[in-house]
Amino acid sequence: FRHYFANGQAVRVSWDELILRGTAWRTGTPTDAARREHFAHFLEAPVIWAEETDDGYFCITDGPFSAEGLRTLRESLRDLRVVTTEDLRNLLVGLVSTTGETVGVGLLLDPGGDETGPTLYVPPGVEPPRGLILGHLRVTRDGEELGSVRPGRLG
Repeated sequence: FRHYFANGQAVRVSWDELILRGTAWRTGTPTDAARREHFAHFLEAPVIWAEETDDGYFCITDGPFSAEGLRTLRESLRDLRVVTTEDLRNLLVGLVSTTGETVGVGLLLDPGGDETGPTLYVPPGVEPPRGLILGHLRVTRDGEELGSVRPGRLG
């Protein structure tokens, strides 16, 4: 990884120009501010993204959240999956071109919020992608494993 990512660059990509694969994230209907505030109240953490999907709700908190609050919310909802921004930082992602080809791997540095797109780290010579395939492994640019996100947690 150290050699692969050497001289790479961080790029911010607009949500309007990006398709995600391997996840339910951003496939549903974004919730309104009142619903996000409701989730944030029970989760005891800022909610930077929330949406209703076919299976229930998916949200991203900016920081750790209350497990007790999550249990309480799940009592009244079909399903609620929650990940933190930390769960997503340095997530290994496949980079997909405008023609649908996987052209390399990158790192999700910051998932961004409702208005801002994600910041990615891409190797040299790779154009900003038009699609991402989310992986489950979190690594540094040097290849140090930081952990993983359980399959299914991202949708």
